[in-house]
Parts: sequence; C-alpha cells; structure tokens
Amino acid sequence: MLPDANGSTFTIPAPGDSVEVILNYVPTTAFLAAVNLDSIRVVAFIQNDGTKVIYQSAMQELRRDYSVTANTTNSDVIIENNSSAEFSVILRNQGLMDDTYNINATLDGPIGWTGEFTTENGTFPFGEMDSVQVVVGDSTDILLTINPNNIDGSGTIMLAYASKNDPGLQGSITFRALTETGIEILVVDASEDGYGEYVVNSLANVFSGTFGIISRNALNASVVLDNYKIIACLKGHHFLLFIL
Repeated sequence: MLPDANGSTFTIPAPGDSVEVILNYVPTTAFLAAVNLDSIRVVAFIQNDGTKVIYQSAMQELRRDYSVTANTTNSDVIIENNSSAEFSVILRNQGLMDDTYNINATLDGPIGWTGEFTTENGTFPFGEMDSVQVVVGDSTDILLTINPNNIDGSGTIMLAYASKNDPGLQGSITFRALTETGIEILVVDASEDGYGEYVVNSLANVFSGTFGIISRNALNASVVLDNYKIIACLKGHHFLLFIL
C-alpha cells in the first residue's frame, strides 16, 4: 500500500478542477522474484477518512517501461514435402517506452529443410538475427517460411525475441510442421496441455520408425491423412488409436 496503510491526504478539488497524487514504488529483487508482473493490477480508491465511505475507485493493469506480447493466428501445419509453410507473428509494444527487439529463428528438423523469416527490414535465413524498432502502442509483423525441399519428416520452428533495453524481457513462439508422407505414426495432440509430448517421448524409447506430432488445429478438410499407418489422438486424459 502506497505510501502506507494510512494513504495520502488531499483536498477534494472544486468542480472542473483536478488534483494529482504521484506515488512511486521501486520493487526489490525479492519482490520481482516472488510475483508475476503480468498478473498484477493497481487499485486506487478515494475514501472519507472520518466516515470511511468510499467515493470512487479504479483498477488498472500494471504497465512497465518495457513490455511486449507475441501473438499468432497460425497453427501447426501438415504439408506436402514439395511445398512450403508460412507462420506469422505479431509483436506488440505494450510498455511505456519505445523499444527495439532482437529477432532470430531456428529450425529443428531434417537435414535439408530450410527456413527464413521476414521483418520490415528484409528477409533473413534462420540462424541470423535482425533488430526491429517498435514505438509505444504499435506492433510489427514477422513472417516465417519453412521449406522441406522434397524431404519427408517433421520439424519444430521457433521464433525468439528479446528487448535490447530490458535484457530480461524475452520470449518465443514455437510452431510445428509435418509432411504428409514419410511418417509412420502421427500423434495428434488435442489435449491443449501438451500431453502429446509424453506420447512422443515414449515412442522415441520403443519405436525405431518415423513419427511426428501436430496440434489438433492443424487438421482441416484439405489435409491428407491416407499415408500414415497409425494415428494416435490425445484428448485430455483420453487416448484414441487409429490403424489405417
């Protein structure tokens, strides 16, 4: 409670006038380690010190000097090995200060797969870094392209971003791509809790063939599933197995 539990005394201004009360709090290292800043809200209220009647109150999300969010409308994809897949990410500056973000993308997939990402500055191969400037309240679009180059398999694509002004402010978004051919077991994770990864890890210990994982959102009417020998679908705590 700022400045303390007694609050700040001020005189109610005349109609049409205003009064400003400035309060500052410098968080300690222990405070920052114990709380999630994204879940904190600031609450202020005006109270009669004598009757304790509350005249007015307001709540507002905590805004830091540097804050960024990353969103995407894309899901994982199943594609032909001779086509490409695209993923888009929107970085939005939700802080109080203009900021610059370092951007890079990586690919964990079959040898021969290639990828590139495009920002307002141009197109860069995976592994290189670019920096984009975003003013307060604005956003920037990033496009990622993955190309299997006629090679069957599955891959994980990760876009990472980090603030240049706040070294601790960083994050990433991960996408998955899977070819329609060359995969024996397809794991469809519809659990929304990442339980499909447990199935994949188990397969890696006992199965010597090829397998891959995809989210439920990747399945649509245009996706061809005929070439998979086994489809394992995980929904919550339920496990469905289809042998084709």
